[in-house]
Amino acid sequence: MLIFVGHSYSGYTAPQNYIPHYREVEEKYPLTFQFAYDALQGEHLLADVRNLIANSAACIFDFTGQSRNVLIEYGMAVAMGKPHMLLVRMGQNEAVPAMIEGLRFKEYWFAETLKKILHDFVAEQINHSAVMDADNIKRKCLSFIGQMERASHGQVTAALSIDGRIVAGVLQALREDGMLTVPEGTRQYSLSN
Repeated sequence: MLIFVGHSYSGYTAPQNYIPHYREVEEKYPLTFQFAYDALQGEHLLADVRNLIANSAACIFDFTGQSRNVLIEYGMAVAMGKPHMLLVRMGQNEAVPAMIEGLRFKEYWFAETLKKILHDFVAEQINHSAVMDADNIKRKCLSFIGQMERASHGQVTAALSIDGRIVAGVLQALREDGMLTVPEGTRQYSLSN
């Protein structure tokens, strides 16, 4: 399971101060936290971050430091319908931007409080994703590919919002069962006739 984390890159939430708390939580669960700097692969960071969010099962946005990038990332996740949690560090003497002022934030002060909030959110997301059993995933894959006429592994992963490794296994099984084909010269799956 992939969970995107949007945060400011200065002050308390600077990577060297902040990310070790996530890595500690990550060790206890079958998941990976992804940060914007994980996206530095293509020509445009915004497109890469959008892909990270699209391929994540859920997102966490920490508004400590009032980063404009976090607002943009949050907007993308909302537009994609991603489950998410909003964080803010207490005592920062900063008002959250007016556009999101009425939303519910989880507040933390110390690292231990942050880790507890993360554990609770992760457990909730894992319980939610466990509901999607293998047959349900197969049905959703077939339905999505049928609607699109053909789709890549990445498109199916983004549409289902589950770990790409699971999707790869399901797509391979559907191919072996003769339910999907990959036309020669493409990397797109389509329904068998």
